Amino acid sequence: MLALQHLLFRIMNETMRGMRQHVSVRQFRDEPVDSALLAQILECGQAASSSSFIQAYSVIRVSDRDNRQRIARAAGDQAWVLAAPEFLVFCADLKRVEHCCVKQAQGALDGYMEHFIAATVDVALMAQNVVGG
Repeated sequence: MLALQHLLFRIMNETMRGMRQHVSVRQFRDEPVDSALLAQILECGQAASSSSFIQAYSVIRVSDRDNRQRIARAAGDQAWVLAAPEFLVFCADLKRVEHCCVKQAQGALDGYMEHFIAATVDVALMAQNVVGG
């Protein structure tokens, strides 16, 4: 039992050390992100916990330069939106969940605040795994 506690303590220390070393990067190399790496990063996001086991989010990959320009402008002229080799938009999204509910004759979601909060938590958890991974 003591060996297991020691192992868990070591793992937690490594995890916490990694969390403390996290930094935000706003300067990027002029290199594309390998598609296999991007897929792995998104899989890490999909492995995040889900507040209601519904993963109520969508991730939109924005490649078009004009769309990025509009997003950068709307976000307060943030130049990194254009400079980043990949730009992903994380959205709370209940559309698929509602479709499944209706298809299974469980009724529409009716816009309950609880659903909105669950979707917001889910997308935050997913984005955290993607950015932190």
